[in-house]
Amino acid sequence: MSKYLIGVCFIILISGLKCSKEDTWSGEGENEMETLKEIANYSLNISEPSGIVYNSSNNLFHVVSDNTSEIFVVDSSGHVVRTIPTQSTDLEGITLSKTCDTIFVVEESEGLVTAYLTSGQKVSSFAVNVASDMEHGLEGITRNTLNHRLILLNEKQPCMLLEFDSSNEIRRKEINYSSDLSDVFYDEQTNFYWLLSDESKKVFKLSDSWDLIGEWAVKIDQGEGITIAKDRIYIVSDAENKLYVYKKPN
Repeated sequence: MSKYLIGVCFIILISGLKCSKEDTWSGEGENEMETLKEIANYSLNISEPSGIVYNSSNNLFHVVSDNTSEIFVVDSSGHVVRTIPTQSTDLEGITLSKTCDTIFVVEESEGLVTAYLTSGQKVSSFAVNVASDMEHGLEGITRNTLNHRLILLNEKQPCMLLEFDSSNEIRRKEINYSSDLSDVFYDEQTNFYWLLSDESKKVFKLSDSWDLIGEWAVKIDQGEGITIAKDRIYIVSDAENKLYVYKKPN
């Protein structure tokens, strides 16, 4: 082979390697996931917090734990203001009625949704039928304040969202882009749903038809509960006993 041909082949080989490296680098940049911007974090005097919801009527938060039957009322810095006694166990999620006078909680081990008045008086309860290992059952709950329906979340096997009108199931949908789900929150301001995953360490934004439209990374150990107040996202960590505050992305 002539020196000319050897030179041409060498140039082509080097150019190919360069393009390959540039293409690989560009792809990694485009696929890099954005992380939620943390504003603050506060210690909670609550063991293993497992759910949180914002109370717009008094600018406080309701927090549940899976190792006590009490509901904790806390301020935006995580200080416990008071507690509400309940008859429930293994609490994993919490939400409020539109007027904030009724509290709904999920009991994972029993597969129940139970309603209480803010005094702690039990109002009603109904069972949810999900083909699941009870150790990975109901994990979160929120209320669509526009149609007054409850949205429930099954943790895994399968990861699933379920919609209820009173105690009647309206629809369900499996979620296949996360290894688990920890909580769900409906944002009336945007008509979007927000999901939290402990294992994936992500927050997902869904449309009102439950289609995925965005996702962000969160640097939290065992994030278990999510809620939104104005332009802030609040997440409780089970492992750290902390309340994290993030800027809500567009």
